Amino acid sequence: MNRRPSFPVPRRRTAFTLVELLVVIAIIGLLIGLLLPAVNGAREAMRQKQCGNNLHQIGVAFNTHESMRGTFPTGGWGEGYVGDPDGGYGRMQTGGWAYNILPYVEMKPLHDAGKDGQTAVDGGNQSGPQQDAAARLIMTAREAMNCPSRRRPIGFEVGDMVQVANAGEVSTVVRSDYATSAGWAEGALGEISVSDFKSDSFSPAAYDVGAITYNASETKKSQIRDGLGQTYLAGEKFMDPQQYRTGTFEGDRASMYAGHCYSVARSAMFVPVPDMPNEEAQIRMDKEAEEEEAAGSNDGAPYMTFGSAHPSIWQVSFADGSVHSMNYGMSLKIHQLLGHRNDGEPIPADAY
Repeated sequence: MNRRPSFPVPRRRTAFTLVELLVVIAIIGLLIGLLLPAVNGAREAMRQKQCGNNLHQIGVAFNTHESMRGTFPTGGWGEGYVGDPDGGYGRMQTGGWAYNILPYVEMKPLHDAGKDGQTAVDGGNQSGPQQDAAARLIMTAREAMNCPSRRRPIGFEVGDMVQVANAGEVSTVVRSDYATSAGWAEGALGEISVSDFKSDSFSPAAYDVGAITYNASETKKSQIRDGLGQTYLAGEKFMDPQQYRTGTFEGDRASMYAGHCYSVARSAMFVPVPDMPNEEAQIRMDKEAEEEEAAGSNDGAPYMTFGSAHPSIWQVSFADGSVHSMNYGMSLKIHQLLGHRNDGEPIPADAY
């Protein structure tokens, strides 16, 4: 009987060759490289939207304050003070806007803690339980006061912050990424003392350079004659990324509950810039100011101006509560007009 010739049966391969493995890795790496920018872009868009929501909450709280109290939140007395529940809601209130909106963002107990029936004008600083309450205020964060593209809502080291008059020593303070518009002049950010307040010549009008909040301000809606929808209320502030946590940046030293100062207010006189090292920001501000030739625009420093951690836009809440994304290339002249409540100059609807 004839037998069929036998041939060796080839073995089946069960693994990749080195070349095939390298090809697969290269393809995966290419796909990751293509997808990563889209993923990062989607994340930044979400963070930007959350930041806009934060500003919307601030705008709503400002308007609720005005409806309930008859004025927008006062700017307080300056960097050396935080809020005092005995100071009320007007010119005797030492704390700034972030403190004064607490009752309208469901944080009234924090606002009212430390009542002792004595204001800064009545004599003396807080002491005992009242001082402890002021210290807790300085260290209490609010998620809606920080941009998620920049930093978390936590306490940061004190750095070189000035001594707070009505609170004891603290190791950390909470800081905000948002600031109100301080109008058109650096002089609007001076400090008020008890002796200033008691002086016969004291007048909050001396600090009024067109902003809604300023030292000891008591601004009503009727005083915003340019229109609520054409006047800055609060926006994102410029920061040096190297100083997000240090407390040494001049525009970020004080607690967010402090009175009117560059930590909680910025001037619309100067060019807004995205977050970058301070020296680079100064060069950019000087260059753009020279190109625009807008009045007073070449006298600014980065700690005075608006900006953000977003690469192409910064966001601002207007006095009517609406939030707008502003391009860094916008006209400086328009920016200045939007920062003043009574300049009287019309602004085209498509100007920003």
